[in-house]
Amino acid sequence: MEYPDNCLRGILNDSFLVRGEKKAAPHLFYFNDAPERGDGWKERSINWQDDDDALGFTLSYRDEGSEEFKFKAGVAVLARDEIDLVMRLRHAIDNLKYERQGLEGNPYHGNLLLRAGTPLSVERMIGAALALTAEVIDLT
Repeated sequence: MEYPDNCLRGILNDSFLVRGEKKAAPHLFYFNDAPERGDGWKERSINWQDDDDALGFTLSYRDEGSEEFKFKAGVAVLARDEIDLVMRLRHAIDNLKYERQGLEGNPYHGNLLLRAGTPLSVERMIGAALALTAEVIDLT
């Protein structure tokens, strides 16, 4: 499957940013509270930036029945090439991957995947590596 150059990870609030800066904090990319989904992986939602509308779609996302934007602190843009680089790092090999998983009403949806059972120390290293590559775009 071919993937676009970038994906977008919504940022719920400022607690997922480095304090006082518009930089993604590593825990934006942690999987510790994600349940194993039955195939040996845990997931974190992303949107693939297939076209010029994907960013606006993601920034304007609202939970069903809500008038408030879900991603109050914006989105983190991750270059697929950078994710691929992290996937090739010694401790991330076979522990990190991504997928496309369209949802009703969201054709851009996909997931970052972490192998269930990955040691917490490795998960944190992966989260930090992804955060280092992310560009934050906020609503202002």
